[in-house]
Amino acid sequence: MEIGIIGTSSIGGTIARKLKAAGHKIRVANSKGREGAQHFADEVGATSADMQGAVDGVELVILSNLLPAMVKLPTDRFWTCRCRFSRWSQQS
Repeated sequence: MEIGIIGTSSIGGTIARKLKAAGHKIRVANSKGREGAQHFADEVGATSADMQGAVDGVELVILSNLLPAMVKLPTDRFWTCRCRFSRWSQQS
């Protein structure tokens, strides 16, 4: 399966490594552009891409970004959603 992963830090990087080891074709992108993802891509045997290249023609896209970074993603490529967070506290 061809998979695009946006975000190459700890979680995205781990997912990329595991999926590559499982035999999948991986494209990776991060906020630093194609050149910024190149070192990581070489390290894991993936293809470095920009945001567009990471999602075009793949069967699965994995977003591994912090929520504030999600607003910087191209809106024509991803569904937009509004998330509301609640803080739950345990009462004794």
